[in-house]
Amino acid sequence: MQTPEEADLVVSPLPAHEPPILQGDLTDREAQVLSYLADGWSNEEIADRLKVGVRTIRFHLDHLYRKLGVGRRTEAVREAVTRGYLRF
Repeated sequence: MQTPEEADLVVSPLPAHEPPILQGDLTDREAQVLSYLADGWSNEEIADRLKVGVRTIRFHLDHLYRKLGVGRRTEAVREAVTRGYLRF
């Protein structure tokens, strides 16, 4: 189920001071986790699907958030769309 923030996803240009990361900067696993994140899956659901622990998913999310310069799931999805990592 989409949250109101996700439903009103607005693509905005990158600030001039923030260099974009390249597609190759995301690991395959981070890209996979990002995809599930965009579909609204919980950490537990992602961990179960990937057959890893929830702590491992948190580890990947932490790296994703840092690479994207965000602090929350919805911000990560929005930024990933802005940078062309995800399409809806």
